Amino acid sequence: VERTLKLQLVISTVLLLALLLLVAFLSFPDSFTIQEGGAELTLFHPYICSIVGLVSGLFIAAFTEFTTSHAYSPVRGLADSCRAGAASNVTLG
Repeated sequence: VERTLKLQLVISTVLLLALLLLVAFLSFPDSFTIQEGGAELTLFHPYICSIVGLVSGLFIAAFTEFTTSHAYSPVRGLADSCRAGAASNVTLG
């Protein structure tokens, strides 16, 4: 199940990146300013913000999976320390 969810997360991120590029081309003019006298922006500026958000979400999901899944060593080490008693669980966890 974990492998399937990871693959689904990566595939959905890649598909959203492609779809957002299309939306950026259809929604934004070639160049625009947010406020008068501000910097001139292109349609790639909002797209880059979307890329950063999606890739950050991917990294956060991967880190969360690593630190909370029983398939990886941090959780297994904590579970093994619980055999010694509650105090070691509190200290390590």
